[in-house]
Amino acid sequence: QLAAARAELEEAQRAKAAMATERDAARAEAESKRNHSLELVEAQKAKGALLLQVEMLRSQLADARAQAQDAAARLSSAGLDHVDRDARAGLEAAWHALVNCGLEQMRQALSAAGVRASALTALAP
Repeated sequence: QLAAARAELEEAQRAKAAMATERDAARAEAESKRNHSLELVEAQKAKGALLLQVEMLRSQLADARAQAQDAAARLSSAGLDHVDRDARAGLEAAWHALVNCGLEQMRQALSAAGVRASALTALAP
């Protein structure tokens, strides 16, 4: 009987150790899920902030286009629409460099926030 009791005790101890291992694994998995949830919340906040920035940039771009059209109309009405081609090309190059740099930074920030390219193209006007 003593041998059977010892065998039963050893089996119970092995079962206890296995259950402790399972418990630790379950805790680790739960912690991992909590961390992923927190990361998801942060990513969603960042995405929301970036989308607001995109809207602000779109608004600024629309304003800039309106101002450019207004300026072009004033130059045309004043007979000054023949601005030096080199000067105009330089201004256009500077404008494109500025806008493209900002757009690239926005793409990188959106990518870092987890916004996929398909979502970016869906935002395009």
